[in-house]
Amino acid sequence: MELKKPLIKIISLIVLFNLSTFAYAADNEWRCNNYAAEAVAQNRQNQAAACGFTGLRWSNDKAGQKQWCLSVNKKISRQESNLRKKMLNACFARKSKRLNPSNQLNLPRKCKDPNHHYIPIRRIYPWYRYERELYTPVKPNGLIRYDFNRDGHRDFIFIERNLKNEARLIQCFSTANGYQRGLTGVAFDAVSDDLFSERYGFSNKNGDLQINIESFAHNEGTCFAQGSYHYSKSQHKFEIQTQHSSCSAVKDPVTGEDYPITPLPLILSDIKK
Repeated sequence: MELKKPLIKIISLIVLFNLSTFAYAADNEWRCNNYAAEAVAQNRQNQAAACGFTGLRWSNDKAGQKQWCLSVNKKISRQESNLRKKMLNACFARKSKRLNPSNQLNLPRKCKDPNHHYIPIRRIYPWYRYERELYTPVKPNGLIRYDFNRDGHRDFIFIERNLKNEARLIQCFSTANGYQRGLTGVAFDAVSDDLFSERYGFSNKNGDLQINIESFAHNEGTCFAQGSYHYSKSQHKFEIQTQHSSCSAVKDPVTGEDYPITPLPLILSDIKK
């Protein structure tokens, strides 16, 4: 039996409505899964940085965050994510300020910049890739304490920063007269941006200074350089133990060739007292 045209139209509308409803539900499910994952990640940043944000907005309950997202439209959930991001940014910026007392290091007077242009700090708040992040470059707690020169007294390695957001790695070693500070070959921008950025990490492993540098350039690629340095008491300087660097370039979507990228140089060969 041949269906009449009005009935065909009604059936078609029902099918289209069902397909549209299914597509909307699938899109909502995908959107809210992402929203919940981001919300939990943001709260973990809040907890790790001790920002102190509380309430329903700040929760590790992924299922609850997803359920809330499903109850509102896309615009409202986006606003909520952006608000958390702004609150975190404000917290990170406050905690990383050079003159914030809680971000300053307690060191012997001779270890500090005699011109008072630089202040020793624990944390910085730079870009890396397309995100900004509060982190401590020197592990642990912004300050390495270790008897590198084997004289029975602790030496110090730390980051200091000036008002221009220039940062540099400092070593301060014990001597017969107290302490003597020295510059190293490591200096960097503590802010950078989302188009070009570098991330530095410094740590101590059984008396060897470990250094890791990651570099990102938009539409170019990513590079890293790693090095291990041991302090020579006779030479009064850190000597290279191991070094390695590598780059991963972005490929041109048309030609398939790598974009030109400048590798990071071998690092810290000039670190000395």
